[in-house]
Amino acid sequence: DLEPEDYAWTTRKILEIADMCCKGRVVSVLEGGYGRTADDDDRNLDRSVFADCAVRHLHAMIDPYNCE
Repeated sequence: DLEPEDYAWTTRKILEIADMCCKGRVVSVLEGGYGRTADDDDRNLDRSVFADCAVRHLHAMIDPYNCE
């Protein structure tokens, strides 16, 4: 149940640690299949929130200090 802001924050924190530990190098892999069910049927996932989260993650990877 992460929100887009959570992805941006988490990405920023990962980049901060990477700056300290490994010269800022990060490999990012987002797997698919996430979503929220609109009803009790798990086959009907609303993936729009995950798409927003992925975009926020990418924005944070590009510019971690201006991703809000």
